[in-house]
Amino acid sequence: LKKDAYVAAHVAVRKQLYAGGCPMDMSGCPIGFTLSDGTCYPTASYTGYCGPRSFSGMTNAQKTDFAWKCGATFPCAGLIRSCPKDYRSCPIGFSVAQNGTCMASTYRGSCSKGPYSFQAMNLEAKMRAEEQCGFSWPCASGVRSYSATCPVGFAPAGIHKCKPSPSYAGPCTDVQNFTGFNAKMLALWEHRCGAYWIALTKDSFIAVHIALRKQLFAGGCPMNFSGCPVGFDSAGAVCVPGSSYSGFCGERNFSTMDLANKVDWAWRCGAAWPCSSKSTEFAAPCPQEWSQTVAGCSAPPTYAGICSPTTDFTDMTDEDKARWAADCDATW
Repeated sequence: LKKDAYVAAHVAVRKQLYAGGCPMDMSGCPIGFTLSDGTCYPTASYTGYCGPRSFSGMTNAQKTDFAWKCGATFPCAGLIRSCPKDYRSCPIGFSVAQNGTCMASTYRGSCSKGPYSFQAMNLEAKMRAEEQCGFSWPCASGVRSYSATCPVGFAPAGIHKCKPSPSYAGPCTDVQNFTGFNAKMLALWEHRCGAYWIALTKDSFIAVHIALRKQLFAGGCPMNFSGCPVGFDSAGAVCVPGSSYSGFCGERNFSTMDLANKVDWAWRCGAAWPCSSKSTEFAAPCPQEWSQTVAGCSAPPTYAGICSPTTDFTDMTDEDKARWAADCDATW
């Protein structure tokens, strides 16, 4: 494109991305900012270039102008939900047609009665349809699955960390650190922050839970099975759980166990063996093709994984790095 055409297209895209798509709640700070003494300050989750700003006295038009110029959208109005939603079905008040589309039966909102092909919509499109048209999907049933790194509406931002997407309009706008959270703590977080993990049926939950434990405690790196698992101390022929072990298994003699049984014990008892070749495999400060910066390590432009393109590995153990590499499709 010529320069003028490129600039016009670029501005239009930024306006749609940061100031379009849903009615916005401009009563507080933009997403990624926190309020202190009447001023909104950028947090670590904000990736734009604008600094602290007081929005008192600003018109909505001025706030909209700030949003697209600074890359900091305001949250959609009224999107905190009383329960996790099942977006696989039609909204309440709609019925399923033979071709799989949804047609309004008792819906009386401001939008068309359909038919709608919600199956072709992604999650954010359905959430915006809720806001703009007053659609309401039914609450999800089944067992909560916390196997995913982040709840719906959040994206991975490092080990056990999640950042909200522009579609999230709850009160938890900073990067969330779920290190050490158990299921009860995650459930309380869901209630407080208005974002939820996917609900699964019991059979699906069990299958996903087992797969997660196998990846967490028996995957991610080649392991050294010659000694005791991490968190266990050697006491003669047996390995005794130490104070750092939080599982439920007791002392065990591994000298007669074959490799398959050790792997099986690892994920069932929640105690991984240390990665092999610790001194060389993760000696580099960053993964291959990543560059070291003041903020940590930055991914190359070609990186297509699910994790944050800027990650600080300073405080990670070799086991943490190995699991991060497996989850994030990167190698040392």
